[in-house]
Amino acid sequence: MGTISHRDVLVLPLHGAPAVASEADLQTRHAISAVLDELLRDGQARDRIRTDVNSTDIIVAGALLAQSLSNLPEHEALARRCAQIFIDGLRPTRTRLTGEQVTRQHLEDAWKERS
Repeated sequence: MGTISHRDVLVLPLHGAPAVASEADLQTRHAISAVLDELLRDGQARDRIRTDVNSTDIIVAGALLAQSLSNLPEHEALARRCAQIFIDGLRPTRTRLTGEQVTRQHLEDAWKERS
């Protein structure tokens, strides 16, 4: 329930809103990342999730999927389809993701610089 009540400080900064830097909000963001990282490590240890994915990848993808694109018809149906593509992309593969891996700390540091 804490995540639902804090959704504005968890997702809106990823869409460009100022990040709220209260201690409670910071702890909530870190707690969510920690739980996701634990789930990912478990899936990676079982060879169910690719090893080059972290919690920030999941959080950013979720924020992108939550962003409504006004010119697209049936946004919810399209977002669900994109979510399926994303989830399938988490499966182990021989190819490596390109670009530098972004961490929770990268996001927090960037938000501090902007505020």
